[in-house]
Amino acid sequence: MRRLKTVVTAFVGVVALFAVMSASASAVALPEFSKATNATGTIGTSTFETTSALLGSITSTSGTTEQTATSTQLGTLHIMFAGVKCHGPFGETAAGESLGDAAGVVLVLGEYHLVRIATGDVGVWLLINPVHIECLFASGTLLLVVQGNLLGLITPILTKTKSFTITLTQSKGSQTIKEFENDSGVKVKASLTTSIDEGTAVASAQQSNEAKITTNEEVTIEKTT
Repeated sequence: MRRLKTVVTAFVGVVALFAVMSASASAVALPEFSKATNATGTIGTSTFETTSALLGSITSTSGTTEQTATSTQLGTLHIMFAGVKCHGPFGETAAGESLGDAAGVVLVLGEYHLVRIATGDVGVWLLINPVHIECLFASGTLLLVVQGNLLGLITPILTKTKSFTITLTQSKGSQTIKEFENDSGVKVKASLTTSIDEGTAVASAQQSNEAKITTNEEVTIEKTT
């Protein structure tokens, strides 16, 4: 009986150790800045597209960003796009604006998270609050509601600096980077959608050129593998 008890105890111990090892193996360290720091940024030209036939695209000539860190991995985000124009499916153009703002200005609020795209690649997961945009076409106003989240690539990594570049690319309403790995190593898909005049939400995507941020302090993006 004593021998059986010893064997059972040893078996339980092995199972417990295996469970701990499995949990440790499945946990994935997420990338982070070496310290929490705020940042400001600038954006060059941008193009926003949906898969809807009602709208060609929305473009902007420039933009500015403000990031307020709440930890080394995430924070709040404020983006202002300027020179915004809506382009119809037949080549018509019109001023675009977020509700309550001046013509040509769209404000976007939300959060940013550093995430793992793949080994050695770090992304910025942008979770935006719903944005109401008016396209003031001569034939009538289109009301868009944009919501959801999207992914971009941030560089450099493992380099102490104040200057970072965020790459957001898309094609015909489909974001280039579509998923990331969470802290359990599970793939998570990003999704940005737009409803037009209260219609069914459709896939949407954003491309921003020359998107750069400058942190208040020199930091390094760590835990990238």
